[in-house]
Amino acid sequence: MQDILYNPIEKKYKNPVGAVLQNEEISFTIGINKGFQIYNLALLVHKDYLDQESYYRLNYIENDELYNYYNVKIRIPEEGIYWYCFEFDDCYGKHYVSYQESQEGILSNSKNYWQLSIHNKFL
Repeated sequence: MQDILYNPIEKKYKNPVGAVLQNEEISFTIGINKGFQIYNLALLVHKDYLDQESYYRLNYIENDELYNYYNVKIRIPEEGIYWYCFEFDDCYGKHYVSYQESQEGILSNSKNYWQLSIHNKFL
């Protein structure tokens, strides 16, 4: 059983999949193993070449036998390349859900970001 359920190429986890129109709503959903006692689950987003991260708190939405699911919906008004990962705390400290080559989220003690492309309307 996986600790984390997140894959941005699956619509149930990131909607819309792929590049996103500026100011379009983006939904992020993540499943966390029910055995984890977490708090302060957040989506961290920053624009390419900028250090300042935006922090978006995820809300609990539902569960199944194995996972608790959390969601946040955001809009990014400015086009560009952005980077994101997830962060949470537990009794052992701060942890991250980070990118790996398969695109699936992996539990990590350091940040490794997914890319998020925001574009203006194509003509």
